[in-house]
Amino acid sequence: MNYIHENLGRFITVLPATRKEHGMFREWLQHHPDPWIETVHGKDNERGQQWKLMESPVPASDNFRIIWVWSSQKAKHDKEIRNGIMRTSIMNLEKLETKLRSNSCRLHTLEDVEKAAMDSTGKGARWVGFSITEESTGIRKQLSRGRPSEFTEYRTITRKRFHVRWKPLEENIDFDKACDGIFPMITNDRELQLKEVLSNYKYQPRVEKRHEQIKSVYGVSPVMIKNVDRIEGLLFVYFVALLIESLIEREIRNSMKKEGRSSIQIYPELRSCESPTTDRILDNLSMIQMNWIEADNKPLKKFLPKLTPRQEELLRLANVPAELYKREWNAIPDGQ
Repeated sequence: MNYIHENLGRFITVLPATRKEHGMFREWLQHHPDPWIETVHGKDNERGQQWKLMESPVPASDNFRIIWVWSSQKAKHDKEIRNGIMRTSIMNLEKLETKLRSNSCRLHTLEDVEKAAMDSTGKGARWVGFSITEESTGIRKQLSRGRPSEFTEYRTITRKRFHVRWKPLEENIDFDKACDGIFPMITNDRELQLKEVLSNYKYQPRVEKRHEQIKSVYGVSPVMIKNVDRIEGLLFVYFVALLIESLIEREIRNSMKKEGRSSIQIYPELRSCESPTTDRILDNLSMIQMNWIEADNKPLKKFLPKLTPRQEELLRLANVPAELYKREWNAIPDGQ
């Protein structure tokens, strides 16, 4: 972040949970239950999601801005995760108690039972505690073999049995419940309003979409080249391809906007597409072909490409003259 800032760059990212500022705010939040300054409501397609924002009164240790965000969707997710972990821990402790009640249980020492209880609690140790009680039972056993009679002598064997009881750690549960749904963002831009910081951060997946396409659509990896300069050259070619791809999409989407069209039918079975991608556009143009009949390496008959209505529509939206695909010189075989 310091490198970006020193080179006049701008960044907005999530502050790692390992930073001390994260723990300080969680403690501060326990005594300030409703500190949020601004509320942002999501769009209709976000199912009523809500965000609350506030700027940290104390900047980061490197003097950058920290903006705390509360998300209703994340709050619901955090609660479900915690409840699920607690349910698993409680069920494991109940199974351990059933095992301890069995006569075939091999956990005979307090240390073994404590270790088994800790293993059963697992990730839920912060929210689910346990207590171990010891019970002594006496068992009478004959001193000699044979059928018991009135003269049979017995000795009493004392056996220890342990029990495990689980209990919710209410203090920790309440502490974490107050922090459900929060996460910090850090930025070096001091001009942006709180809403603008959030909107810029939410735009991040769309910015990184091009990088995702390098891996998925183009399959850039693995790169079977060892020379660093050649690898850089190859990636530059992919960068140019992505640039051309974005320009094609931009041209078609702008044309759709000018014509007042919300979608075009380029999916199979004439299904509508609101945001055409270059991959889908080129797929619809891939069947354009030219054919000819030749004898003695001389063309006898030429069949110029015939465009479908969908292909002509895509070319029109891309501002590419359809006549370019129908010119006769475009159908001359190689070498003629």
